[in-house]
Amino acid sequence: GGGISRPDSLVKLLGALQSLLFFWCRQHITTGEEGIRKKAAHLLEQYVSMLSSSCAEILEALGTVSQKTNSLLGAIAKTTVGYVLPQMIALLSCMATLPIDRLSLLGSLKCLVKPLQELASQLPTHFLDVGFPAL
Repeated sequence: GGGISRPDSLVKLLGALQSLLFFWCRQHITTGEEGIRKKAAHLLEQYVSMLSSSCAEILEALGTVSQKTNSLLGAIAKTTVGYVLPQMIALLSCMATLPIDRLSLLGSLKCLVKPLQELASQLPTHFLDVGFPAL
């Protein structure tokens, strides 16, 4: 129907597991001994890189779909791109003050810029124009 798309159960489960992972990493980065802090920070970096790459692949595949419609956008909302990725970015913002390599984490998100920019240019009514030049 025309209602709001809700994430599938597996996507919701991934979101819940992601939250637990982030809180576990945060706990060990802030209170763990040196070796555990490094492992938790490394795990966080690996996860952010993996999820960003996966979402970039989904977005790039969407770029090849010739007809972009509201139903397509509704389907996206039910995927990792529409549900887990925004949650990950919010969780990362909560970790901004931690002693972690923020540049590495931001670098992992870089792969999302071009496919998001292309999708936004194809669907300008669905994306806020923030005035960034094309890549």
